[in-house]
Amino acid sequence: MQITEPPVILGGNPILDKTLLAAWPSLADEAALGDIEHALRTGSWAMGKRTAAFEEHFAAYCGVPHALLVANCSQAIVLTLLALGVVPGDEIIMPSVGFISNLTSVMLLGAVPVLADVDAETCNISPDGIQDRLTPKTKVIMTLPYSGIPCDMEPIMAISAQHGIPVIEDAAHAHGSEYRGRRIGAWATVSCFSFDQNKVVSAGQGGAIVTGDATLAAKIKRMRAFGQNGALSIPEWMHYSEVSVNYKPTDLQAILLDHQLTALDSQIAYRQGQYERLAAALLKETPGLTPVIPTPGTQRLSHYMMRLNYECGSWGGLDRNLLIKALLREGLPVGSGWAPLYYRIEAFPGGTGATGLQTWWNRLPHAEESSRKTVTISINLLQGSTTAMEQAIAGIRRVYRYAPDIREYFRQPEYKVECRSKEPLIRAGYTWLEGSPVNPAEKEE
Repeated sequence: MQITEPPVILGGNPILDKTLLAAWPSLADEAALGDIEHALRTGSWAMGKRTAAFEEHFAAYCGVPHALLVANCSQAIVLTLLALGVVPGDEIIMPSVGFISNLTSVMLLGAVPVLADVDAETCNISPDGIQDRLTPKTKVIMTLPYSGIPCDMEPIMAISAQHGIPVIEDAAHAHGSEYRGRRIGAWATVSCFSFDQNKVVSAGQGGAIVTGDATLAAKIKRMRAFGQNGALSIPEWMHYSEVSVNYKPTDLQAILLDHQLTALDSQIAYRQGQYERLAAALLKETPGLTPVIPTPGTQRLSHYMMRLNYECGSWGGLDRNLLIKALLREGLPVGSGWAPLYYRIEAFPGGTGATGLQTWWNRLPHAEESSRKTVTISINLLQGSTTAMEQAIAGIRRVYRYAPDIREYFRQPEYKVECRSKEPLIRAGYTWLEGSPVNPAEKEE
């Protein structure tokens, strides 16, 4: 597609027709709607047979014997930490770049989050980063396959076995990803999946705990339901063997998930084709904006999102955040990914003042560097039409061609661009979401 006018951020017209992007989550088909209607009409709403059926199907999909559906993934993580006996003062090693719920789940239990550095390419927790943070107080290692790219689980599980420390995997992005012959969910001691609104399998909310440990699965199953043993008969079933609350899902969630699970492999295959098309175009036409190279041993990605590494020197010095702004104006569903967790919460141990941040920068250099150069592309484009992908590539090409002009234009003093990881939003003459012009008199000083 020939470039005949400047990008939208400099006054051009959009190339990408956003109606060609995929709506997400994928809409329920007639069979799913029929099952939901039947459940609503019969009153089969609470956790029951459909929950059990989905658990069986999802366990088989992941290649493990046990899966337990819960209300959401954050609950899955908290419940797993409790089941593993985490108490106040225990240290939990986790990736320094990840989702806030990993951090706060640990803090809510009074345990101590210990941030480990990440791999410079994948931004996943690295085996060396874990090794550097081990102490006699380490109770659990947490991993997170960011954007569905598997962590290097073979050496991580070797560390786990050597020290007798269980591994919890936050697999919220990785349904269907594969590493060294096994699916994500079959590597860690326990894996926790999310079925949130924007995940590759979705019920609006939901989570699953999968494990190969029968004893641990039985304990989690009791703790999911107030600590009750549902296998007992009256009156014994009213005795509570664990201290817990309600983490149960509904059959309505399970029905949606079961129908979506059947489509997952074909959707992943389609996204793989879109991913390859975009990756080839980027590598050929836009140096400095390149797909993240997956962990060695990766055999399949979920393609929850596509993550790119950005080097501004190849784009005339254009700031990463301003690049994202320009691509958003083109209609591309892009973002900046996660900043390191030490930016995310004021109550984080060690503080996030200037001194605290400098300490973390020095201790976690890859986390800082990797997160600052990340650009993400959402599933809406990867699952969208091939025409949408062609138009998106043309939009990226156009921004690349005009990158020096964009940089020069937004150097003007009436525009303010926030570039630090702590300030991910852009204030560059347009609002972030609507893309409408901002009255200069209303801009932040």
